[in-house]
Amino acid sequence: WTINGDIAAAGRVTQAIGLAETAEREQALDTAIQAMAKDFLETGWEDVERLASQLGHLPLVTLDLWRRFARSPYGMAALVMRFGTIPGGFLERFALELPFSWETVPFIAWRSAIELLKRQCDSWYGEAGGTVFRSHLGNRTAELCSLHPALNNLLGFARAAAVGDVHPEVRAFRHPSALVMLNGMLFSGEQSPLQRLLRNHADVGNGIVQWPTYFNGRVAQARRHPSHASLLCQQDFGFHDGLINLPVLLAIQAATNETGEWFENSDSTHDLRSHMAFDPDWFTDAYDLTMARCLAAGVLNFEVAR
Repeated sequence: WTINGDIAAAGRVTQAIGLAETAEREQALDTAIQAMAKDFLETGWEDVERLASQLGHLPLVTLDLWRRFARSPYGMAALVMRFGTIPGGFLERFALELPFSWETVPFIAWRSAIELLKRQCDSWYGEAGGTVFRSHLGNRTAELCSLHPALNNLLGFARAAAVGDVHPEVRAFRHPSALVMLNGMLFSGEQSPLQRLLRNHADVGNGIVQWPTYFNGRVAQARRHPSHASLLCQQDFGFHDGLINLPVLLAIQAATNETGEWFENSDSTHDLRSHMAFDPDWFTDAYDLTMARCLAAGVLNFEVAR
């Protein structure tokens, strides 16, 4: 696609897009995205905002830039959190049009993006930077959580760690007794999310609708992991096991910065969406509560900024 303006004077993103050879172009874009994800004042963001304005009406697969962003967890967190002209509605399209899920962006990437947003606001607005930061961060996290409620605890913990804004709820989750309570909330009792899942789909398996089993092998492998196994559902539910434990495992990976496989294999994201769609309420509850369980168990490296 041709971008209006003098190519010789174009920014690094526009120059990368103009490279003819695919591998070279993708490598240049990845390098640019990596630089922008580390610095919200980097001039490449001007290219990104201009391209979103000029070509944002086109399908996201049209432009290599958006496809490369979708393969970068730090890039996607930065794209959401940075203060700029890209609207939230445009960002939400990534999870709809590309092999990408917001739940695969790890805690460390969100924390980094929030820290960089604060620096950006302080640099641009001086004494008013704190007000702009809190307003923009609140709006972006609220918008994202309204569409993806599983992210509620993840984004709350990232904000608390990034700016030292530790709410009583976060302190409660860090108490030694919290893990037993949270385990019970998720897995125990007739009204627990697990029992609701099993009741709601007790008749599934009639040959028309089946429980997804794509990740049964991966969950079986996780049961042998030294730190992950204790956070999985301790009862083995046979062919149900993959669907039950996938959101648990994904939350653990997001807490421990181990989600790289989801950005490397687009087929896995397609299968992940099938699991999400089978019972969105279970996925949300299991992911969100497990993020709190990771904090309570000390699996999530939560160090508050000073």
